[in-house]
Amino acid sequence: MCDISQVTEEAHFRVVKDHLRIGKDFLGGQVGRLKTLDLCGVSFPSACPALSTVTTLCLNGPFNAESAPTLRHLFRLFPTLRSLSLCNLRLWDSQFLPEEPVPNSLRRLVLDSDHTSYDVSEQYARLHSQNLSDVEIRQFTGPPQHIAQLVSGATELTIRHEYSIWEWNSIIAVGPEGLRRALDFHDADDARRFAETVLGVRTALSDVRSVDISATALPDFVPVLGALPKLAHLTVNVKPQANVEDVWEVRWDNLSFLARLPPLCTELQSIVIDVVCCAPSALDARALLLQLEAIQPATLSEITVRGFSSDTVLGMEILQLETFRVAFEVHAPESVGD
Repeated sequence: MCDISQVTEEAHFRVVKDHLRIGKDFLGGQVGRLKTLDLCGVSFPSACPALSTVTTLCLNGPFNAESAPTLRHLFRLFPTLRSLSLCNLRLWDSQFLPEEPVPNSLRRLVLDSDHTSYDVSEQYARLHSQNLSDVEIRQFTGPPQHIAQLVSGATELTIRHEYSIWEWNSIIAVGPEGLRRALDFHDADDARRFAETVLGVRTALSDVRSVDISATALPDFVPVLGALPKLAHLTVNVKPQANVEDVWEVRWDNLSFLARLPPLCTELQSIVIDVVCCAPSALDARALLLQLEAIQPATLSEITVRGFSSDTVLGMEILQLETFRVAFEVHAPESVGD
């Protein structure tokens, strides 16, 4: 149990150990200047004046049978919230999360769960507010049911399909005036189900003009890219991945799927190949160019490649292929001591 009797009124308050039981007389039971709370396993009273000034609240589970029911009235206790993070949520917690109207002041919302059967986007749909400008959802289950609500109105998309200990997918949708919605999720299946889910809400993506996508997601996302009527700018993010021998290598063959795009993406104006997290060699440059040769671009005259050092592509910084040219935006080679 955390003893709060010694707590003095401060602008920020953080407790990461033990269960905290806040009473009505917290910080003297008076309205003060408390702005930030970062708590684990906390129980709230039905009323507490000292909490009314908090603008940033981070609550970390797991919540127990005592603490979870007290979450129902969060927005009554915290009427001036600008940022709310609810982390380590379990499916059981969902029945106790706020049902009151979201404060008009709330701009940022983070929902996080590692429960394998909890789609926290359902909670986002309940808490949705037009005033939210930044939303992050992290979950350990497949594509969310409410993905259309997350990406609707976006003008820019970032799509990632990453491999680490787990296979992770993410999509970040950015809309007018910096409106941002980010979703990260683990899916036991490959990227195909992710792509099919996004393709199913393509009507919500009619304003997308720019996409930044992992090369590993290209094979499955070509139909999605082809369904974006205003797509003008495409960036392909290339990273090495482990092969069957657990050796990290770049799969340049993923880029071959770019050849399918020109007939589908009639507004496409630029393609950038961005090679990150590795030191590509001259052999890599040749392998990349081999994949690009099959492209027959209808609306662009150049493809830009980033991530190679100047000495690696010496003499081929700009190459003219049959119908377009490839331009390497090089950086200085690293010194031996770096």
